[in-house]
Amino acid sequence: MIKLIRFFRLLMLPAILALAASACNDDNNFPDSSGNDLPEEKDSYIGQFRDFVIDQFQSDIQPEELVCKIMTPDGSIISRKCDPENMKAGKFRFFNGLKEGKYRLLYFEYPTQSNEAIAELVEKFPTAEIGLGCEIEVSGKNGIRICQDYNRQLGMFGKGTKDAPYEISSYEHLFLLMLFVNNHDTNRQITPSTYFRQTVPINMYRASIMCDQRYGWYPIGADTNTPFCGVYLGNEISGLWCDRKSSAGIGLFGYLHNAVIDGVAVKDSELSGNFAVGAVAGAVIAAGDDHGDSSLINCSVEKSSITGGKDSFAVGGIIGCADMHSAILLGSCRSSDSDIRGSYNVGGIIGGAARYSRTVINDCENSSTITSEYSGAGGMIGAADTLYVTSCRNKADIAGAIQYNSSDNGNSGIGVGGIVGGSGISFLTACRNEGTVSGADGVGGIIGSTRVKGDASKGDAYLFNNTFLRWCANNGNVSGTNSVGGMCGEAQFGCYGAINKGNISGNDYVAGIVGNTSVAVAHNAINTGNIDGHSYCSGVVGKTSWGSIAISHNYGHVKGSGSHTAGVLGLGGNNTIVHYCGNYARIANSGNGPTAGIIAEIGDPREWTALNIAECVVASLE
Repeated sequence: MIKLIRFFRLLMLPAILALAASACNDDNNFPDSSGNDLPEEKDSYIGQFRDFVIDQFQSDIQPEELVCKIMTPDGSIISRKCDPENMKAGKFRFFNGLKEGKYRLLYFEYPTQSNEAIAELVEKFPTAEIGLGCEIEVSGKNGIRICQDYNRQLGMFGKGTKDAPYEISSYEHLFLLMLFVNNHDTNRQITPSTYFRQTVPINMYRASIMCDQRYGWYPIGADTNTPFCGVYLGNEISGLWCDRKSSAGIGLFGYLHNAVIDGVAVKDSELSGNFAVGAVAGAVIAAGDDHGDSSLINCSVEKSSITGGKDSFAVGGIIGCADMHSAILLGSCRSSDSDIRGSYNVGGIIGGAARYSRTVINDCENSSTITSEYSGAGGMIGAADTLYVTSCRNKADIAGAIQYNSSDNGNSGIGVGGIVGGSGISFLTACRNEGTVSGADGVGGIIGSTRVKGDASKGDAYLFNNTFLRWCANNGNVSGTNSVGGMCGEAQFGCYGAINKGNISGNDYVAGIVGNTSVAVAHNAINTGNIDGHSYCSGVVGKTSWGSIAISHNYGHVKGSGSHTAGVLGLGGNNTIVHYCGNYARIANSGNGPTAGIIAEIGDPREWTALNIAECVVASLE
């Protein structure tokens, strides 16, 4: 870190100490305001006020040209060339002045100097920036007057309060913020009540190269001991590049604790890591008894690549992971036109959430392709513990367990869903999937699996956690090996007002609503998709140990090739109630097992398989 700071300071950083208003009345020769040799800057803000001072400005940079980027009162960006000769003294004069009004000085721009000998950087970005971010008032009484305080230690204007946040208007500011947060001595100066505001879109490619020419951007809060704890009011971020396939906590931000990130829109970026990888942030964490409660609101990722390396875990479009005991809210976030992939727990919005965590996802949408090599893939989240999802939509294809082989005892291929791959206790309301979903075991149009334990190859009974779906719909085709459903693959399952229109295919426990359950309470559920499997195939529930199926109907053709094929229920144990249900489609079974229009078999069979033996209700307690 010390070497990085020295590199940055030697290369380009000025130390801006304070701003004050004054007029420059020196004897330098400037073009006259009516002369023909003025820079060609055509805008409606050209006026007579040209002089201002930045007191105690110190810089070793001696640029041949200096341009100030300025935000106008209407939000547009204009340029003003400045005389650079008095830069070291802090005196500046615009060649073309400004008319009266309030503006924001964003940054100085100057040609990249030869002593910054980074060939690739110079080629891609021939200019460098010195961040400003200050608000100015131009009037006939005071000339150009600076309206904001300056924080010398942080190198930003503002007070860090809600009403006067620190202003970020250049990649240099983000670089400074990264250095400040990642420093143990200064990290604690940023608290959950410290505000930052990014006023304009920022291209981060140059800052990424400045961090490391080989590995790129070093995240803000790159260590669990120095997380980012403030409030960041964002804007567009492009060109972010980080290639750290063996590292954890990868994103624009690394680790968050009691933080709020609002409005960060990452686009045209490439990030890779091994654990907790996301475009906006790597992970939210808990710290001792302070479990932490972080929020990411109105954030997005677009046209980017978010990739996990070998044996990677928790890769997400917006954020990678929620730590044990932490809580995270993801509201109104979007993931679009991106490629998100990893080994375990991959999601369009968040990759994974650890045990004892709480995740809330509201009004989010994914249209980025999601791919996992093994367990856990979902349009919103790969896998979570306690989970609440409301009004979310997936429009992309979800492919899970693409490298999984049932003979491989070292890996697993469980849990792929259009919205959620796998979860502990979960509640999903008003969610919709429109993409194709494919995986191995526990594959669902909305949620894949809530399996806690169980191994059919060892004859172990299965233990599931609870999930409940209300007013959810699946329009995509769903395919897998075992436990495949239009709403859910396998779980202690409840639903109300669910509808599946996608075609469902697999081997055993294949159904229009839920494939394999220990407890099923399915009310007001409708299936119109075709079902194609081997055994325990049904339009509504493939198999349940006990429960209630009511006012649920099947309109899709059901095709089996083994046993237990039916329109509503393939196999139900004792204490299973089916009432006010109907089948309105063709049921065909080329095998020798029970086949029926409504229920293939109900009551305890003479011989139970490992998948049919289920431990009920107690999963959440365990």
